[in-house]
Amino acid sequence: MIYIATLDVGTTTVRCFIIDARGEVLGSSTERVKLLNPQPGHFEIEPETLWAQIVSVVNRAVIDAQLKPCDITNFGLSTQRCTFLTWNHETQEYYHNFITWKDLRANTLVDQWNTGAAIKALNIFSYVLYLITRSKRFLAASVLKMMNGQVIRGEHIKTEESNTNVQYKLKATKTTIKTLQGKFILSILQP
Repeated sequence: MIYIATLDVGTTTVRCFIIDARGEVLGSSTERVKLLNPQPGHFEIEPETLWAQIVSVVNRAVIDAQLKPCDITNFGLSTQRCTFLTWNHETQEYYHNFITWKDLRANTLVDQWNTGAAIKALNIFSYVLYLITRSKRFLAASVLKMMNGQVIRGEHIKTEESNTNVQYKLKATKTTIKTLQGKFILSILQP
């Protein structure tokens, strides 16, 4: 028999449904996510707490379906858009809480980019290409705007340098980004 665990990790809830091959829900579990608001406009989630909630919700859904974890044959996952975490892949330690898509720290920077010459030139050039080709992809690019979830806010401050490594620290988020022989290394995974 095929049993599918579907996990939805959202901004407000973590949900898991166990579904059989006919699409019938056999078991489920839901838990509210603790959204942190350390100051106005900042929206974060503590990684260890979220991971514990994910494990708990999946386990409870499997129990509710009267199955064992080894009975699950497929797994589906849906997660939050633009929520990120940076971490040290060597030590497995994260540098900060998840910064969610609702976070407004980059508002000023986003507004500057959206009103700047580069985005306006891209929009105009894309619209001209649309008029010539009638390709909808150019029409879409003609209205392109940056959003908070697409921007890591902060000044890049060089903190360490050697022959092959350069380490930068993002001033606003205290996030470390390293380059290795000119290539950026930025891991966006939960622990």
